[in-house]
Amino acid sequence: MKRYVMFACTVLFSVTAAAQIHKWVDVDGNVHYTDQPPPKEIKGQILKIPDRATTDGTLPGKSTAEQEMEFRKRRVEQEETATKQQQEETAAREGAANCAQATQQLNALRGGARMTRFNEQGEQVFLDDSARQEAIKQTQKAVDSWCK
Repeated sequence: MKRYVMFACTVLFSVTAAAQIHKWVDVDGNVHYTDQPPPKEIKGQILKIPDRATTDGTLPGKSTAEQEMEFRKRRVEQEETATKQQQEETAAREGAANCAQATQQLNALRGGARMTRFNEQGEQVFLDDSARQEAIKQTQKAVDSWCK
């Protein structure tokens, strides 16, 4: 019986001792963290360890339901960020394609070649000089808009 009591006391004291961390600074200014007390001539402090310290990165004291809610919230935020990034990339690709098309059209209009358009009746008509200048203005606005 004595052996069991002695074993229980040893385990109890070792657990209590393991739950203490000593922090102290030596004469050279180096900070030390140990489970052993500092030398007698150096003053140190004892840091407390939470009762329920976890190794999975969660905060002690949170219930499983709270941890699950936080996990789901982080997951939703990650998905929203990924969706937003994908939309921005798609918009950038479309903008680059529109810029290239508008620039090509502007160069063609300025090149002086005969250009045609379709009128309201669906007939193909050639652009005269005034129509060409108006088309250049409109196309330049498109280039300015897309090619930022």
